Amino acid sequence: MRFLLREAKKVDGLFLFWPGGPTPICVVANPAAAKAVLADHRRYPKGDDYRDKFGAVFGDGLVTSNGPAHARARRVLGRYFTRAALEAKEAAIAAAFDATAAEIFADVGSSYVDVDVQEFFHLATLRAFCAAMLSEDIYAWRLPGMDAPGAVARHVAREVSFGSNVVGEHMLYNIPMSPLLPRVRRLARSAATVRREVFAPLLARRRAAVAAGTAPDDCLTALVVASDADDGGAGGGDAAVMDQLVTLIGAGHDTSAYFCCYASLSLARCQRDARAESHHWFWGTPRTHRNSRSAVKSNSYPAVSRDRSV
Repeated sequence: MRFLLREAKKVDGLFLFWPGGPTPICVVANPAAAKAVLADHRRYPKGDDYRDKFGAVFGDGLVTSNGPAHARARRVLGRYFTRAALEAKEAAIAAAFDATAAEIFADVGSSYVDVDVQEFFHLATLRAFCAAMLSEDIYAWRLPGMDAPGAVARHVAREVSFGSNVVGEHMLYNIPMSPLLPRVRRLARSAATVRREVFAPLLARRRAAVAAGTAPDDCLTALVVASDADDGGAGGGDAAVMDQLVTLIGAGHDTSAYFCCYASLSLARCQRDARAESHHWFWGTPRTHRNSRSAVKSNSYPAVSRDRSV
């Protein structure tokens, strides 16, 4: 990462990177250029290598599809990701983060506790995304052998994180997604199991709600309705809806989780100033680290005051 950041600063955010294999990767770290690449799907279609690697998990979902299929999916889902729509979901998102934090810190008291911040943010963002975009409390889901509150959420977050690492490393180092590799076989089993055991029952429940006229107005309902529409819909029946659902839940929360991790690391590096400022705002007077109620310390990040909100 240091190498990539250093090179990006040298050449205005555009350079070639040879991680391995016969072809280089073009790194686009310039904001204007990145926006153009991400927005202009006709001029910059997703490459076969990208589609093959991410398609192992997402199928033909929003982040892997090209052409008319991608345009149709954007029309179906776009209205749920406008600024106004997201602001309307602010309370649900905040409640999901607060509830996840409260459960983790329930037994902390006045002592220190080791917390894997990556696990926390994966759970919190997954919970927030399901609440805001699918009208579902994933912490309430139950499966055989996963009866404890949040067990299904932890299972999904863990498998998504594993898949993200595998696909990301295969993309970065130009490693083929060959079934000869044990981790690729493990990823294929994981993706199939999560689709069958976690998402298929959710899709069946939503189809029943749509038929009964009781479905909420959210991304999943829009996908189900569009899949049966004669025109303007995503088409493809349950298979197409499943690809979009897996993409929404997987890609939808994973990048946000890692961004929150990085934001926490950045805050932890300047925690003294941040803590003093937060105590000034919350309590009116500075408080020292020693008499803070509790602190969070991850395996790799410095201690972060629990009294600070992010």
